[in-house]
Amino acid sequence: MAGDLVSAAFSLPRDAVARCIDVRITETTSIETYIAWDDDEPISAVSVTPAGTTAGLWSGATPPGHQGKGMGRALLNDFRGRCVERFFLIAAKPSQALCASLGFETIADLSTS
Repeated sequence: MAGDLVSAAFSLPRDAVARCIDVRITETTSIETYIAWDDDEPISAVSVTPAGTTAGLWSGATPPGHQGKGMGRALLNDFRGRCVERFFLIAAKPSQALCASLGFETIADLSTS
């Protein structure tokens, strides 16, 4: 399900996404995926690897038709109440404004352009 959201949000082939995040690959890792729902429809997913007071944000995906509704923000804010003091993440340009509004600071720009 999270793979479907990532595929739709980033216009990626579903089979390519499956090689990275589907349960059959991640069930033995410490990746936690959280999904926001609108009634019976999944509309946003965030995948995180918590390690003590640090958490890695690996994927935040909201398909275009559901962006701007606050679901990604709600999923990320969930970690604020969990003794997580810092995150590390790589954010695509469209996600940088959301991340900045949540208090993330850019410490390196690894863009190739």
